Formats: sequence, structure tokens, C-alpha cells
Amino acid sequence: MHRLLVPASSWRDCSAVAAWIAEAVGRGEKVLYKHAPSEDAATMLARSLPTVGVDPAVLASGQVQLADAAELHIETGGLHEALCALHEQQLDQANRGGFTGLAMTGDAAAMHSITRDEGELARYERALERLAADAGVRSLCRYALHEHPGLLDDMLAVHYRDVTDDVWSAGVVDQRLRIRGELDFSNAVRLTSVMHAAFRAGVRIVDVSELLFCDVAGVRTLVAAADALPPETMPLTLTGVNGVLATMLELAGGLDPAVLQVTERDPDA
Repeated sequence: MHRLLVPASSWRDCSAVAAWIAEAVGRGEKVLYKHAPSEDAATMLARSLPTVGVDPAVLASGQVQLADAAELHIETGGLHEALCALHEQQLDQANRGGFTGLAMTGDAAAMHSITRDEGELARYERALERLAADAGVRSLCRYALHEHPGLLDDMLAVHYRDVTDDVWSAGVVDQRLRIRGELDFSNAVRLTSVMHAAFRAGVRIVDVSELLFCDVAGVRTLVAAADALPPETMPLTLTGVNGVLATMLELAGGLDPAVLQVTERDPDA
């Protein structure tokens, strides 16, 4: 419910946001679109929503509401506690208005504008995680690839349960971290923060049955993540491994059963 999108382009961002809003509207939720003062959100949504079958009239109806990040900052002082309290009020208003819940989205520019500093931004993101868990408030947070590495790594860790990167995605389902898509030298390092956060939360099974491609950098990321586990919590189990990946793991020295247990994919699956 608290998803991170790391888009590689503005087009990818717009497309993903429109699809996410369409899902929220379909569920009957109130959508809060948080935008930086410099963003022409109304024009962008009026163009992108029809591509996913949503009538832009939802902007006038109040189901999709634009929220200026600068105004949210003034109203709350940019403090995560005040922002969380405000969102709880907005959820109550949405429920009283006949909506099934509250869904919110904002990109990095909006989030920086809302919060006082990066410390408050990090605390705000963790507050959104609690709102998702405790109150069912959905959030789509968007931080681009050019965000500075320290903050992006933190956001990847906070959202480890549901991350969509450029060409890979990861999510925790039934205490398994499922990795889909393609891992290569350009993106594998970002998976590290996700895996470490999942392991800290007790996840010990990684499902790669939907991993379509993995180069040497991706293999090294998987092996290094397993090696980083405390000895008393080993081994890590890697399931759904295809024959090529199993061979690469062996060549990389990653098949030590005390550290990494591998279950190969059924070739007929």
C-alpha cells in the first residue's frame, strides 16, 4: 500500500501515476495529488488520465484533489507529526464523503517542498508507512534516479515491501521477497537497500522465478546480500532459480549452502 516508483523518465512517471490513479478511482477512493508549486498538475493530469480511461472530470468532482505542497508546508510547518495528523483528518473527511478510503501521491519535488528538511522527509515517509499499515491509506511515492544516492537508498529501504524501479520491481508477499524484471550493472545496486531492509524485517526467502535477466552485477548483488546476513540468521533461500542463474551463482562462489540455499526453477513451469 506504500509503494515507491523510481522512474527513469518523466513519461514513465506520468504513465505510472495515471494508471495508479485509475486503480484508486476504480476502488472508489479519494485521491490526493501532492505537487510542487512549479508543476502544472491540472494540465498534466487532464492529458494523462484519458489514456487510462479516466474522465478528467474527476478533477472537478473532487475525487482527485490537487494539493499544493507549499501550502501543506505552511499548514503543518513541514513536520511529519503534523502532516500525519492532517492526513488522518483527510481520511476521515474522505470516509464521511462516501469514499472507500484515501490514496495519495507525490514526487520528490513535492515531498521536499512539503517537509522542513531531509530528516523530516525521512520521518514523513516512515509515517506514511504507518498510515498504510494502521489506517489503510495508500501512497505512491516517486523519487527519480537523479535523486542523491543517500536519500534514494533510504527511500528504497523504507518502501522495501513494494518498489518499482526502471526495469525491475520487488515486493514482499507471504514473507518472501519477490524480484521481477531485469537486473544489470546499471540498476542492481539499488536492489541492495531493498534486500537489506527486507532481511532486517525477517525475510529469509527471495523468489526470483520472475527475474527475466540477471548479469554478473546482479549475481554479485544477490551473493553479497546473502553474505551480509548475521551468521545466526543464515542461510538465505533463493527460489525459482533458472539454470543460467544457477551456473552464474556457482561461478561467483555463491552456492555455499551454509550461506545461500538455491532451489532451481521447474523447467516446465
